[in-house]
Amino acid sequence: QLSLTVRRRRHQEGSLAKRRFSPYKVIQLSNRMENEAVLQLFFGCEARDISTFVIFTPSPPSNLNDFKELCYEVRGKFSGWVGSGFVGVAEGYHVTVICPGTGSSQIGDATLAVSHGPCEVAIFVGSIGGLDNNMNIGDIVVVEEAVIGEGFSRYHLGKAASEDPFGRIVQADDALIAYLWPEVRAMAQEFDVESHKGRIFTTESLLAETEQFLQEMDKRGCIGIDKEASAFYTAARKAKIRAAAVLCVSDLPLHQRSLLIERTAEEEDKRVRVRHQIIPQIVLRLAAGCYRLVGMP
Repeated sequence: QLSLTVRRRRHQEGSLAKRRFSPYKVIQLSNRMENEAVLQLFFGCEARDISTFVIFTPSPPSNLNDFKELCYEVRGKFSGWVGSGFVGVAEGYHVTVICPGTGSSQIGDATLAVSHGPCEVAIFVGSIGGLDNNMNIGDIVVVEEAVIGEGFSRYHLGKAASEDPFGRIVQADDALIAYLWPEVRAMAQEFDVESHKGRIFTTESLLAETEQFLQEMDKRGCIGIDKEASAFYTAARKAKIRAAAVLCVSDLPLHQRSLLIERTAEEEDKRVRVRHQIIPQIVLRLAAGCYRLVGMP
């Protein structure tokens, strides 16, 4: 027969084992380890480096400077396998800005990756070819919805491998667009820049943008064509992140102003000013409203 002391010790050890290895706590630990591993691989950062509000800007990484120069303070920089970025303070709020490369798979995976941190709102800042007759190079476009013409969404929307989502429409977050559009339009007017809102088409091939194809997209109600928006929205929907894209018109492919045709010096100056100066100012000024949108003061 075991002594009372031995029985008590074994009882305590059993209770400690239960506390250490309960399934719930093991799952919590596993999730934290997975989150940190994903963020370390993709960006070389920790979960604390991902703010509630995240801004994505495509390559080159020097585009990060557009935002860095406008932040009141930069509190940390990071770089990983997929992208690099920094944590800054703008309008009194923490903001994470990430450059994940260029193209649908890069921005799509990066959006899924930040969901392993506390990101709740994300804005993608990029470029777009304008199809609307009222557009000019350097105009601003807020993307309400995007037609899928890329491959990333096939892996995250279709219920089966044979289900191809090409041509399906994926939307931005309604509440974010409702807040963002009036603000962007008003601030664009301050800078004497025209703004537009609507549907666009996302492609993976610049050389597929033939005149016949672009005219077909125009007939289907697309006001522009880009390389990332539909993948960004697909990933954001899956990750339950409120998302919107704010893009600068870089070319007008239906009006002899494609990327393959040299722009005038005036057009290029306006494009650079809007893409690298004005849009970063506008998006950073949205920080307070984005935090309020998710219930944070």
